[in-house]
Amino acid sequence: MIDLNLLAPVAAAGWTGLTARDINNNGQIVGYGYLNGTQHAFLLQDVAPSVASAVPEPETYAMLLAGLGLLGYTARRRKQAA
Repeated sequence: MIDLNLLAPVAAAGWTGLTARDINNNGQIVGYGYLNGTQHAFLLQDVAPSVASAVPEPETYAMLLAGLGLLGYTARRRKQAA
């Protein structure tokens, strides 16, 4: 569950007392707040959460290094056996 009040960027535009109430069928956040002391409704459009790029876990690097080490060990043994 996401707190819609944390998604409302209209606070930076001078709004106070914001309350995000719902997301409609178009994906717009609807709510109300105060602007210059007067209560108004708002409708936020095109709200898209930022997506962080994927970062490999440390275990991925460990497995990669272990695999490369095993390949190197195998190649060295074959070279010595020949």
